[in-house]
Amino acid sequence: MKVHLFAILMAVNATFITACNAEPKNHTAPKQEILMNQSAIVLQINNQTFDLQLENNETATAFANLLPLDLAMDDHLNNEKFATLPKSLPTNDQKIGRIQIGDVLLWQGDTVVIFYESFDSNYRYTKIGKIRQTDDLKNVLGRGTAQVKWGNP
Repeated sequence: MKVHLFAILMAVNATFITACNAEPKNHTAPKQEILMNQSAIVLQINNQTFDLQLENNETATAFANLLPLDLAMDDHLNNEKFATLPKSLPTNDQKIGRIQIGDVLLWQGDTVVIFYESFDSNYRYTKIGKIRQTDDLKNVLGRGTAQVKWGNP
């Protein structure tokens, strides 16, 4: 009888010790992922605001995770502004064919490009997104370097 009582007490004691030593569960909320099919970010170009509709891809997600950014973007060939990013992003380069005004593309993994002219191209880029309001984009970007702030205020 004493042996059975001792065995029962040991089993109950082991249960309590195991429960007390169990690691607490992490009840923090998981990091919220950006819903890329609906995501837009705000760009401020020379103090004028534009909306950038992001692509639904790994590159756009990685780009959004860099924000906010404040980039001095240089002109190239009188049709685009470009700046080097602080780190390389995943790529899925494709021949775009026809570049449209307002396209925001990634060049060679670490350079973001805003196009303010439409033209045909044989170059390969990865899509990041498209600026929605393009009517005054060329004038706002201006000549020379443009200061572009990326990210929701």
